[in-house]
Amino acid sequence: HSIDGGLTLDTTGPAAGTGEAYRLRARADLAEVIPGTEGYAAAWYEKRTAGFSSLDHQTREDEENWGAETEFALSARSDVALSFEHYKSDSGKRLDEARLAWIYQLSAGSEVTLAYGFIDRIDPLRADRTGRRHDIGLRYARDVSDRLAWHVFGQATLAHSGEISRGDRIGIGADYALNDQWRVAGEVSAGATGPGGHLMFRFEGADTSGYFGYTLDPDRAFDDVVLTGRDRGKFITGARKRFAEHLTVFGENSYDLFGERRTLATAYGVEYVQSNYLTYTGAVEFGRVTDAASGDLDRAALSLGARYQDDAGLTMRGRLELRRDRGSYGGTIRDSHTIMGNFALTHEINDAARVVTGLQFVLPRNDGTAALPEGDYLRYDLGYAFRPTDNDRLNVLARYQYLHDLYGQRLDGTDTRGPRQKSHIFSIDAEYDLTERWTLGGKIGLRLSETSPGTGAAFTGNDAWLAVISARYHVVHNWDLLIEARQLGLRQAGTTETGLVLGAYRHFGEHVMMGVNYNFGRFSDDLSDLTHDDRGVSLNLIAKF
Repeated sequence: HSIDGGLTLDTTGPAAGTGEAYRLRARADLAEVIPGTEGYAAAWYEKRTAGFSSLDHQTREDEENWGAETEFALSARSDVALSFEHYKSDSGKRLDEARLAWIYQLSAGSEVTLAYGFIDRIDPLRADRTGRRHDIGLRYARDVSDRLAWHVFGQATLAHSGEISRGDRIGIGADYALNDQWRVAGEVSAGATGPGGHLMFRFEGADTSGYFGYTLDPDRAFDDVVLTGRDRGKFITGARKRFAEHLTVFGENSYDLFGERRTLATAYGVEYVQSNYLTYTGAVEFGRVTDAASGDLDRAALSLGARYQDDAGLTMRGRLELRRDRGSYGGTIRDSHTIMGNFALTHEINDAARVVTGLQFVLPRNDGTAALPEGDYLRYDLGYAFRPTDNDRLNVLARYQYLHDLYGQRLDGTDTRGPRQKSHIFSIDAEYDLTERWTLGGKIGLRLSETSPGTGAAFTGNDAWLAVISARYHVVHNWDLLIEARQLGLRQAGTTETGLVLGAYRHFGEHVMMGVNYNFGRFSDDLSDLTHDDRGVSLNLIAKF
């Protein structure tokens, strides 16, 4: 985790040894399987062996997890939801969990939900999490009018064995419009894991809006975040005020009392609408994090932004932030200054073509503190997209990218600093629909760069070229299969590598599709990726205009 936005990370060491993992997930719209049926069905299977490590999981023993879930309509007024999950490990950990819910519309404004839950868990290291429990829950929700909605719920443990805590909880909540401007929403509950609830007041006026409230989540301490002490909830308040037709000021304060981790933050900002097309924003933030485990941190930040959008197809946005941190970490001072920026421009030349460009940079200065890393990062992109309106079978994207990365590419998703680079990258992608079922695609790319294997090492030439050819077959409604061949040439090294990618894709509308690929090669189709560790399964999302 990180309390300073990623400048430093408190990471967990990887599991010892070499392991592997398999994951298979499937989801289907029931209407595609049984016409006229509303709902979905999903299933998954995961297997991890000791030594496998990822960003969120360290596998120190063999593990297996599988399950399924479904939700479907029984009638026009009732739905059913069902799920089951099984987990086991070599050390004797085991979990079987099932849930069944029936949702019924009593009338246009009334809904009742009846649910049953079963859990059977064995945890050799946590006696308080070991046992078997059967729970039943009931929730009734009622929309009385446009001004008032309320609900009540209750959950009770029917049978209970072992040291696992009971799941009893009962509560009531409501949402009420006090008048045309004020609205209050709240919920209060009590149960085996302690009290819980929230209360939020909201005000919506012609020129002023605001909110203030309090939240106490009784299950927050049972999530992955470790609680030291007692969770006393979180207070939050904020407001917006329009002083003139074009000027709005906003602010927010929050105070989080999560045991020893306490955070007090204050933010103020201003928004100025110069015209129907142009808006300026500015904000300041002051905050303090108190954390006995990771050290204290004081932050002050200033950000400036602008947005522009006209009727001629031109959209621009930009944001600049200046941040100062003062604090200590593990007994070491870690004061720093950081300048960050993000700018983007899109211009629709006509219905068939558009230009997109963007600039991102992070310039950290650690005031000579060795505990904090330094390394400027700058990325500039310029792209041209073309799709003829009179022939939507063709899609073309030409792109130039400049990458100035003196921090270093992150390795395997960790905070380990890898190769650095100063690269100019040129590429052209194209796709053409040969028939209703076959699409042929290709990509050529060139990288002119200097790279360094790490901090302190000299930069040397590392030019490369990339060629890709692919074929996509439309199997059935909304499903495609992909085969793609890649070749990468490294000029200075005098080597050439070849790769093969197989994939399956699902369309979501006309412009987005998502798929799963398996890369048999070591490299990706991104020439800015200097680490050849891409063999295996990946998830790919494609969007086109």
